[in-house]
Amino acid sequence: MPFLTDFNDNPNDNGRGGVLESDLVFYSTRFKESITAPKGTRSNYGNVPWWVPKWLLPRGAQYRAEFFFHDFLYRNKTKYTRAQADLLLRDALAEKGEIITELSKLYGDSFVTRLQKKISGKIAPWIAWAGVRAGGWAVWQTET
Repeated sequence: MPFLTDFNDNPNDNGRGGVLESDLVFYSTRFKESITAPKGTRSNYGNVPWWVPKWLLPRGAQYRAEFFFHDFLYRNKTKYTRAQADLLLRDALAEKGEIITELSKLYGDSFVTRLQKKISGKIAPWIAWAGVRAGGWAVWQTET
C-alpha cells in the first residue's frame, strides 16, 4: 500500500475539489522514500476531460488521495520534476488498481466489473500519465 496514512479530506466546491484535513504520506518505491502532502493541501481531484469514458480513466472518490498527492507535487516543485511528479501519479494509480483487482478476485464480481477493474488497474494509470504529460505543462507553469 503506497499511502502510509489514512486519507482525510474536506470536499468543497460542489465535489470538484477539497482540502486535506490531515497529512497524507505516500511511500514511493521508485524513489525509496516517503513524501508528505501536508494538511491544508488543496486539490481539484484531477481534470479528466468529460468526453473520456468513466470506466477508462480513474476519477471519483476512490482516487482522490492520488490526485491530492499529484496536485501537491505540482504546487511544491522543490524536489521533483514535472516528469517525476507524473510518474509518481502513475505509480500511485497503478498500486490502487492492483488493490482493486485483488479485492475483486477475493470477493468475486461480474465479468464486466472485473474487466473494468482490470482496465482501471492496468491501462488507466498509463492513460492518466499520458494525459498529465500532454496537458500538465500549462498547470506546471502557473502553479506555485
